Amino acid sequence: MKISILSFTTQGGVLNKKLCDALSGMGHQTEGFAYESSDLAGLTPFSDLGVLTCRLFSTQDALIFLSACGIAVRAVAPCIQNKWEDPAVLVMDDAGLHVISLLSGHTGGANKLARLVGRLCGAVPVITTATDVNYKFAVDVWAAEHGLAVTDSALAKAVSAAVLKEKPVGFSCGYPCEGCMPEGFCTGKAELGICVGEQTVQTEFDRTLYLPPKNLTLGMGCRKGTDRSALETFVREIYRQYGLTIERTVFLVSIEDKKEEPGLVSLAESLGVPFMTYAANDLNLLDDKPGHPVFAASEFVRQTVGADNVCERSAWLGSGFGVCLIPKQKKEGMTLSVYESAYTLNLKEEG
Repeated sequence: MKISILSFTTQGGVLNKKLCDALSGMGHQTEGFAYESSDLAGLTPFSDLGVLTCRLFSTQDALIFLSACGIAVRAVAPCIQNKWEDPAVLVMDDAGLHVISLLSGHTGGANKLARLVGRLCGAVPVITTATDVNYKFAVDVWAAEHGLAVTDSALAKAVSAAVLKEKPVGFSCGYPCEGCMPEGFCTGKAELGICVGEQTVQTEFDRTLYLPPKNLTLGMGCRKGTDRSALETFVREIYRQYGLTIERTVFLVSIEDKKEEPGLVSLAESLGVPFMTYAANDLNLLDDKPGHPVFAASEFVRQTVGADNVCERSAWLGSGFGVCLIPKQKKEGMTLSVYESAYTLNLKEEG
């Protein structure tokens, strides 16, 4: 996670540095900020809390305020969008006694981070999420743990509410599944249920929350200078045509010649996924792999970048030699293809 920690007192600065070091040592990207000035090396001074918070809110996975709750609430209030987009926000007193999960407890990971921070500095985590304090199934947490995309936030709330009230909730899976279903769920007809899969999977539920796996690799090629908006419009249009959820995308891939193409770099940032590229020779060598797909070849593309197909070859390689869901599509100098990596829902530990 990308975590920013903000402190306002000398004592808070000491705790700030301690947390930055501990979290960095666990692989998190951390940066500490101290109000106006600090004698501690490694902490960045700031004077305008509102400006800093708004900048960090849109770029970080988590913000930790070492302050009174009111300071944090007023700082983040103008920035709040919704639970699916907002970063985790924690508040901890500068003595390190209590750490509060303030915002995005489930989807943003604030509850989990609060427990971790509590262990690191001996603070008591304060968690107020109903499903957590009642030890009940939380669909957004469960989806994140199993690499699934939540397609309907309203239905996700309805499922969690039904579980809290101990009402029957249906469960189905369109992918290989190992282990037992979560506690409190049932198979067969139900008023409300969850389905691991896209909306093309039929269920026996009156209302279905679809949770498709995040296992799609998007391969793209484009004419030099194509802007991000054109690329994203093209991608969303094709995903809709094929009935795929764009949030399932985990990688954007292309050929090495495009590694600094501004439109593709920006598209990856917009989708929130890594952008990876492959050498032309690596793409060409796929023809030597047994069982390789038949790629839609273009002599013009081969002469231009060294491989006769960019989108399909890179998507197949990036997916770990998965299954083609969208063959090569073309529009105004842009091409795309989507491959799906193998997915198995593993519920063995839950059973």
